[in-house]
Amino acid sequence: VMEHLTNPFLVTKMFASKLRKGGQFLFSTISIGSPDFRLFGEYWYALDLPRHKVFFRKKDIEKMLNEQFRIRGMYYHAAPRDFIGSARYRTKSRSGFPTRFVDSLLLALGEKNAWYLTFALAMMHKTTRISFHAVRK
Repeated sequence: VMEHLTNPFLVTKMFASKLRKGGQFLFSTISIGSPDFRLFGEYWYALDLPRHKVFFRKKDIEKMLNEQFRIRGMYYHAAPRDFIGSARYRTKSRSGFPTRFVDSLLLALGEKNAWYLTFALAMMHKTTRISFHAVRK
């Protein structure tokens, strides 16, 4: 959700001003620190321009929260559509052999089997989609 906001840092401060100590702040966003962003670049499925206005790394989100919140949990989502969608976008381009090969493998796997890949990445805290649970200090 935060990637859709023009100024998520300001919105976070506004939420903090409305919450009492111990109040819960829950949200999900995407991270450009993910392997699929590095693999697909401009064809990354989660780029979703112009709807996505801000792109975070995990440390950016931690910085945004740390002043007024304590991070209680980060939950990484297994989302095969991020890999499959990116591979579909890139196959429409005229990319060279290595990328066509990777994209063909991913598309042959399909979403059902690619889930195992994204689940493993989620266990390693390396997926695009992350949910945060923060508590007001």
